[in-house]
Amino acid sequence: YDHPAVRDETARARATGVRSLLGTTALRWVDSRLLVAGPNGIEWLSVDRLVYAGGARPALPSELRLLGPRVAGVTAATVAVHLAEAEVAMGRNVCVLGVSDWAERAARILRHQGARVTGVSSDEGEPPVYGDQWWMGWRPVAIEGTRRVSAVIVARGESRQRITCDTLILAGDSRPL
Repeated sequence: YDHPAVRDETARARATGVRSLLGTTALRWVDSRLLVAGPNGIEWLSVDRLVYAGGARPALPSELRLLGPRVAGVTAATVAVHLAEAEVAMGRNVCVLGVSDWAERAARILRHQGARVTGVSSDEGEPPVYGDQWWMGWRPVAIEGTRRVSAVIVARGESRQRITCDTLILAGDSRPL
């Protein structure tokens, strides 16, 4: 939202009459009118077009078919960035699953705070520069831990490896909201 390209696009859209209603719920669409409820109350809007941009989120452990217990320390990259920016201690040995803008943002903040960041991506390409170590071409298959995540198991073909971590950040394989 604060990237110059996004700001420029937003300004151009507003100049043509586009109105963004962040944090607003569309309740009903009738005869080119939209009933909305949001921070400014409930109102009917007369509109020519309706564009819904709900956003995306990283896939959950169940959607990634990650086996294992539901433990603390496993979080979406969007939440991890928010917590890290608020200077909440996330962990010292972080594993980031996926390559994305959110993965990079989380990794950079956490590395700046002194965490060691290991990345895992099923892509075979070049490893990103924002991690200390990358497992390219590997996919996560299981989470280990009792109360908190202690490791993630990754697979490549028939091979399995254990990556020790105290924080697991879900940052790839986006799903629509």
